[in-house]
Amino acid sequence: MGGGFFRNLLAFLVALVLTLGTVMVLSAATQKKADAADRYSQQVRQEETQVEELSAPVQSRRPASFLEAAGGFLLIIAVSGAGAMLLLRVVRKGRASHKGQAYRPKKDMAHIVRRV
Repeated sequence: MGGGFFRNLLAFLVALVLTLGTVMVLSAATQKKADAADRYSQQVRQEETQVEELSAPVQSRRPASFLEAAGGFLLIIAVSGAGAMLLLRVVRKGRASHKGQAYRPKKDMAHIVRRV
């Protein structure tokens, strides 16, 4: 039992070291990408200000009301529920059609027993 405990502890420590090492490498790579992304976003902002000076104001579309959002959500739920009900119906019909066709060895062997 003593060997099992140390083996489990060693496996845990190895997994912990590998996890921390992976996180450190990914964190360093992400930090380099974040610095590059900041420089790029500053360039984009400068270009956007130049474009805004040249372009006309854009008419924004009104936000969706709560009732429209709730109706869309309920429509998605209804379509999903209808699909699930159709699937259950097909599965149940499939099971019902195979119930009468089940193989019965006693019935199959009945004609042999009568001949003897």
